[in-house]
Amino acid sequence: MLRSRLSVFLMIHKGNLYKSENFKDYTYIGDPINAVRIYNEFEVDELILVDVDASVLEKDPKFDLIGKVASESRMPLCYGGGVKNLFHVENIINSGVEKISLSSEAIYNPDFIKSTSNLVGSQSTSCCVDIKKAGNNYSAYTHNGTKKVNMKLKDILDSFVENGAGEIIINNIDRDGTLLGFDQELIKETIDEFDIPFTFVGGAKNLENNYEILKQFGVLGLAGGRIFSLYGDRKSVLLNYPEITERDKFLKIK
Repeated sequence: MLRSRLSVFLMIHKGNLYKSENFKDYTYIGDPINAVRIYNEFEVDELILVDVDASVLEKDPKFDLIGKVASESRMPLCYGGGVKNLFHVENIINSGVEKISLSSEAIYNPDFIKSTSNLVGSQSTSCCVDIKKAGNNYSAYTHNGTKKVNMKLKDILDSFVENGAGEIIINNIDRDGTLLGFDQELIKETIDEFDIPFTFVGGAKNLENNYEILKQFGVLGLAGGRIFSLYGDRKSVLLNYPEITERDKFLKIK
């Protein structure tokens, strides 16, 4: 049975963890291995790591780093960034990562979604799309928000679903690292159209706001970066996560 999830979403840049604001203005978080050890103690629902260097520079995934992170992780781990072929997929899954997040390759080569799903199962195949809003419409971007996709968002999501994605991650560039709250219009527009698990990233504000989102929309995946890694206006590094009782209340676990 599906349940809501509260995930930590962070990016790998230059081999370390960073948090961005609007996909720029990077703040250094620290060493990925140390962060994983801390988040293990919090019993985080899921850790989503995206290597933005691999995406932007079109480099292969850093398999050594992924393997080290996976070997330390005692929580479900999702990895994205530079995944372009089944060799990449197989190596990442074999390292101990539970889910692959496909992005630009999934958009431009939807058959790759099908191949990945056939290889590792739809439950381990996530498709991620980064979006910005212009007027009343949402547009998709690749390469860490630098290249606009000449396709309607709905058509992209249709393709993800039709080709075997088990989950869709929507990352809101406009709200990334802003603490403005999730875009409720975006959530409604997508979950009303598609019968597939969604995780929304971008704008996570606080637990109270997250409670309201779930009360309104039901079972969802919500992911945050800044609220789980930085503190205050000065963005001091403070890795954190709700205590189990608070998280269970958020997830409506009885």
